[in-house]
Amino acid sequence: MIGNSRKILFLFVVIVHFFALHSCKIEHIDYPPEPQIEFLNTNVSIGQNVLGQSQVNINLVFYLIDGNGDVGLTQYDSIPPYDANFFPSLYGIKNGKLTLDTTLIANKYRIPWVGDLGQDKTLKATIYIDFNYPFNEQYPFPYDSVVYSFYLVDRALNKSNIAWSDTIVIPK
Repeated sequence: MIGNSRKILFLFVVIVHFFALHSCKIEHIDYPPEPQIEFLNTNVSIGQNVLGQSQVNINLVFYLIDGNGDVGLTQYDSIPPYDANFFPSLYGIKNGKLTLDTTLIANKYRIPWVGDLGQDKTLKATIYIDFNYPFNEQYPFPYDSVVYSFYLVDRALNKSNIAWSDTIVIPK
């Protein structure tokens, strides 16, 4: 009798173990090595810089997925093509006319390296980029609204898709 109870108990433990292992199966999604970005939102405000001068502050927020996690620059990366990895363009809108502006914005920025990601190299991150534009009564902000297009490049020089912000109305 005791032998049968042990067999039943052993069979029960094996069945429970089998279902526990298969019900907790974690699915792994293989993302491509090229970065993929998606615009999330912007926040805009009027503020002051450290010198007390008025400025328009725009915070651009986007989501990044990179399959092999090789996005970012270290403090020692300074020689092209590793001197920048985020490339925005600013389009100003005034009286309904959209114009590419090359004077208000630098055309390249640095997103820092986050370090080794361990066994699963997929990098998923929400990234915040701040743009600040000084203005005053003599030199007012030249646009009613702005739009950004942007992309980034990883360490293997894979270029992401190009993402676009919504239209950002500049407060008066």
